[in-house]
Amino acid sequence: MTSNTGRWIEGLKTFLFVWMTLVLIAAIKYAPEATNFQSTSKVLFLHVPMAWVAVLAFLVSAFFSVAYLRGKRIESDVWASSSAGLGFYSAFWRR
Repeated sequence: MTSNTGRWIEGLKTFLFVWMTLVLIAAIKYAPEATNFQSTSKVLFLHVPMAWVAVLAFLVSAFFSVAYLRGKRIESDVWASSSAGLGFYSAFWRR
């Protein structure tokens, strides 16, 4: 990866982090409350996406774990380990 590409990707990561933070804050602050649920409906803006991230991360981890066992490529092991860590963090994250 060239240095320009690396800087571009780091800039994109920073932009996406700021964007997602602002979207989450706006969703919690400005979204109307669901009928008969009061403020508990706003919890869904965080917990449902976190659950999906956990499921998808564990699926990616399983895929790359099988790929590592078949080909013994260290890159597959790194992907599997990183995805498992993300899935664990997403599944057991608490406010």
